[in-house]
Amino acid sequence: MTAEKQSEYQRAVPVAGGIFAVTFWEDDSAKAEMTIDALTEEMHEIDLKVNAERSDSETNFIHRHGGEAPIVLSDTVFAFFASVVGFCKTTHGLFDVSMGPLVSLWGFDQPIRGEKKNIPSTPEIEKAKKRVGCQKIKLDNEKKSIELEKNMSLDLRFIQHAFALDQAAKVLKEYNIHSAKMTLGEMTYFVGQPAVGSAWVHEVKNPQEPSEKVAKFEVASGAIATLSESVRYFVSDDKRYSDILDPRTGWPAKGVSLVSVWSTTALESAVWAQALFVAGEENGPLLIKPDKKLAGLWLKSSNKGSVQPQDMRIVEVPNVKITSLLPENKQP
Repeated sequence: MTAEKQSEYQRAVPVAGGIFAVTFWEDDSAKAEMTIDALTEEMHEIDLKVNAERSDSETNFIHRHGGEAPIVLSDTVFAFFASVVGFCKTTHGLFDVSMGPLVSLWGFDQPIRGEKKNIPSTPEIEKAKKRVGCQKIKLDNEKKSIELEKNMSLDLRFIQHAFALDQAAKVLKEYNIHSAKMTLGEMTYFVGQPAVGSAWVHEVKNPQEPSEKVAKFEVASGAIATLSESVRYFVSDDKRYSDILDPRTGWPAKGVSLVSVWSTTALESAVWAQALFVAGEENGPLLIKPDKKLAGLWLKSSNKGSVQPQDMRIVEVPNVKITSLLPENKQP
């Protein structure tokens, strides 16, 4: 039976500072209810594992005691950190999970959107950078433990949502759900065949003019992560500074206003969205090699509210189509 002829089920659950929302299609109502219950329980478990705002979570304990001694983790959380630390290498350091000291220094560990504030001094940035580096994270595969250097802290703001979506996808597979859409924060995960049409459609909006749709992804499945300079930022001397920091410099990444990245898993799309945002619209596409299951869209930073065709870069892979929705003759 196709998804179009099945009943639609929905559920929304708070997790890790966001709202996990799932829509799926199934003809067996009892199976659907069991799936909803399993997803709800899984989100509660994930919140307990990775929500650093919870005093009883595993990641909060790492923040408080990671520099004192090795901390034994649950199997799923250890596997998560093992993958994340590995991505520090595969992204050539453009993604770094240990950016916590710099995130705090810039004030991006607090809600902020457009307020005016002062930027940190160069000595402050250099001092914080000395406490950053994935190579300083010690993982023990036998003991399933993690240990940080003193005064280190982790930045899980985006990837904790990816972890939640990947775990939810495993639940859907366990219950043989073949058509589903999940969202959490700035991420969307598609499973199986859509209810209508031959491909899932995901629209990308202009970060400065949300009513303007600038592009669309058409995918068979997989996850799409979007990072924008307009979600969390402050203004100093009429310049905008976003919370997407470059691990190499300690400063906010420049030159890009938005990156959307597709991959087969949520964690990969989230990690590479950060790395490719930092790399920029000129160097970022060069990092998407044929062996990587990645597709990406970049928008250049611009003082103009409206996006121009020349501001966009697209890199596709088989089964992923990215189409600009901008008129070709659009003028500044």
